[in-house]
Amino acid sequence: MKEFLRFSRGERIASLIILALTLAVLLALAYVRHVRPLPEDEVRAFDSLITAVLPAEEANPAAEHEAATGAGMQSTDLKELKEPPPVRDPNTMTKEEWNELALPPRVIRTLMNYRSKGGVFRKKEDVKKIYGMTDSLYDRISPYIQVKEKIPVDTLPSSEEEAVREAVSLTLVEINTADSATLDSLPDVPPFLARRIVKYRNLLGGFARKEQLLEVYGLDSLTYDRIEKRITVDTLQVRKINVNSCDEYTLARHPYLSRREAGAVIFYREHFGRISDLNVLRTEHVLPEKTFRRVFPYLETGPEK
Repeated sequence: MKEFLRFSRGERIASLIILALTLAVLLALAYVRHVRPLPEDEVRAFDSLITAVLPAEEANPAAEHEAATGAGMQSTDLKELKEPPPVRDPNTMTKEEWNELALPPRVIRTLMNYRSKGGVFRKKEDVKKIYGMTDSLYDRISPYIQVKEKIPVDTLPSSEEEAVREAVSLTLVEINTADSATLDSLPDVPPFLARRIVKYRNLLGGFARKEQLLEVYGLDSLTYDRIEKRITVDTLQVRKINVNSCDEYTLARHPYLSRREAGAVIFYREHFGRISDLNVLRTEHVLPEKTFRRVFPYLETGPEK
């Protein structure tokens, strides 16, 4: 019997490896459950499996599921409090004040992160755009949030300083020549975002349309809507690439062109001669239609050098 139950050294090592891999898989599944909540029927099956294997302090999937989805929070929870939370502005609320509304921690982190990157709620309904903010969660907290209206200009004290500030706020900013300090003066554009705009502008060769600002990382549609009427675009400032004299590396550096697409342009030029009309890149399928429309303002057919 002893001989039958005795394991060799190699068999013991293999058993430990299998056990370690099993625990690693279960921990990975627990992490996935944390990132993406499962349907209720799958939750129950997974809970029973992970609870049987992991220690109690590591396995609390039911609580995790509730925190991620908002499950278990009744719509009347806040109304039943002896002292309901006061109505606050979501643009200034602290983490602790969001906690008073019993929101899932993940949603609160997203709210705070959005604000830290310069995000602003122009109306309280904008809160619904936050990732993880379900309709039921919003309906529950809606009575306790309100965006404060801006004070009308005609109610402000009249002074030379105020007049200067108002004049500056109405000045249009030309985004192809403005430095980062000037861009920083725009509503909801913090210094780090102004620097990103300048960096992307240099990489792009200038902006041909206002809407291209939405391609800048961190500049969302809410910010764009606020600054759209405060900016102008001088297309004469756009830096163009001569398709008859440039090399493949120069073309491929443009954000709108891949290395393969840049190579296709050079290949066409070398085999069919000088490009006299940029539209040939579209009609001869050198570039995809969508790519051609995007990159067209940045190309020209100047003479070969």
